[in-house]
Amino acid sequence: MKPSPLLLFIVLLSATSWACAKDIYVSPSGNDQNAGTSAGAPLATIAAASKLAVAGDNVNLLAGTYNESLVPVNSGTAAAPITYKSSGGPAVIMNVRVGILIGSLSYIVIDGINVNGGAQPPNAKVNSFVTIQNSNHIIVRHGNFKYANGWAGIDIVGRYGPGQQYYGAVQNYLTGLTSYITIEDNTIDNVGDYSKPSGDVIQVALGPVQHVLIQRNTILHGGHDLVEFDSDYGVLQDNTLNNSYSDVVSGDTGYRNVELQGSYNVIQRNYMAHARRGGGGYVAPVASIRGNENIVRQNVFFDSIAAGTATWCGPLAPDVENIRVYNNTIYQMGGDGWSAWAYATCSTAGSFVFANNLVAESRMSPGTLSGVLHGGALIDADIVFAVSGGTGLIDVGRGLTAGTVVKGNLFAPHGGGPAYVMLLGGDGRVPLSTAAAKYPQFFTGNIEQSPNFIGAQFKTVADFQLRPNSPGLASGVALTTATSSGTSDHLPVQDSLYFTDGNGLVPGDTIQLAGTNQRAGILSIDRANNVLILTQAVTFKAGQGISLPYNGAAPDIGAGVSGVRPLPPVNVTISK
Repeated sequence: MKPSPLLLFIVLLSATSWACAKDIYVSPSGNDQNAGTSAGAPLATIAAASKLAVAGDNVNLLAGTYNESLVPVNSGTAAAPITYKSSGGPAVIMNVRVGILIGSLSYIVIDGINVNGGAQPPNAKVNSFVTIQNSNHIIVRHGNFKYANGWAGIDIVGRYGPGQQYYGAVQNYLTGLTSYITIEDNTIDNVGDYSKPSGDVIQVALGPVQHVLIQRNTILHGGHDLVEFDSDYGVLQDNTLNNSYSDVVSGDTGYRNVELQGSYNVIQRNYMAHARRGGGGYVAPVASIRGNENIVRQNVFFDSIAAGTATWCGPLAPDVENIRVYNNTIYQMGGDGWSAWAYATCSTAGSFVFANNLVAESRMSPGTLSGVLHGGALIDADIVFAVSGGTGLIDVGRGLTAGTVVKGNLFAPHGGGPAYVMLLGGDGRVPLSTAAAKYPQFFTGNIEQSPNFIGAQFKTVADFQLRPNSPGLASGVALTTATSSGTSDHLPVQDSLYFTDGNGLVPGDTIQLAGTNQRAGILSIDRANNVLILTQAVTFKAGQGISLPYNGAAPDIGAGVSGVRPLPPVNVTISK
């Protein structure tokens, strides 16, 4: 069959656009009167190069310092992005309010370009490293970003409209969708004013922002948070986050690693460390987990003066439901491993699951903090539920745990002794075993033993792998179950919220059926009917357990081991 004239036209047009693609060179010692088509005769300004750059072009910033913002003018295409990259050595942007500003554009790649504020905040000469607004298909990679005074070092937002009620105050509201943003393989360091505390190293705004992938970055020194991740359908994975400020201001200092909101996000395989005492005496958990239908799994939460993770509803987060927190390692906490709270203005909260997590060395210093935390002091428990009323709290009307299930976890509190659950508004502080006996529908399959880690320094996720004799091996529970029997590539399950199809950013999960070696990838998920659409047919029975892949007779507990790691990301790299 002959190709259609339209197809021939598209092929010829594509070939023509590639043939016309060019390299543009810029140097601080160049001249804007040059053609800029060779390294020997570069332009002097990024602005001049941006006016010339069209789809398929490479803008090469030769080594040196640039005292101007990088502001792309034109969009690329899916087949021919516009790429800005360092060439022949580091290109560093300094002495500007915003280092890189991308507004209302698509298909732009920023590769290996650095932004440096020159001095520790609040004396930095840069406010934000990167701002991405009302744009799509943008990649920022291989950069070194350091010292920014503003609230967000990398700021990913929608388009702003006239002043409206937003986040509890009259501000400009977000109207334009920002989507398919990738921040990968960067080092991003030192944002905001620690003493207040204020400043997020990366901020993904709540609003029309979707499909954001943040992966393999090293993220350090956030005055407020290292990452505020409030998108929908995003993925935050394989990052190293360390918010200790002991090297900057000395002492037992640091603040929160991650705040999560939005819906259907996946937070996985990150190393999050050092949430100590923040500026002004504030304390916070390593991660604050909110939003709806979010997955938090296979992370390490290490060294907190307060809690490991906390889920709450109230101001700025009125609805918080259906969060799945599983297969994490939560180690060396001053207080609890995980807690759920309902504050004033909470609309609804609950139906959480806390499963197959390893909570060790918890409750190291309960009741000793004088800062502002849950009414003034840490609670001496490993799991805390404050959803049924109390001082400053409200009753969400869904029972003592707000319908939350705690299953298949391993607890090893500091100093030995039993694990405890706090049920505010009801039984109070009780041993986990007592809670399990009284409320078996909410507490089941949990164990209390020493985990036996491989490592001793605890500086990477690998240090939290379990020894061959660990009681956490093959001791976890199935995440969910099949609801019918058959052979099909459509698998009906009781709860599909444990799984992701990758949100169009990374490969979908691989699942395994209990008692078999059957595994299959997830192509998509029918959330309304709780059906997993798989890469191949599997044979299943009603009530059969469904989990992520594992070795042995059952899933393991904690983040340090996993039967099959996901494949590298796909469909996110824009390159020629």
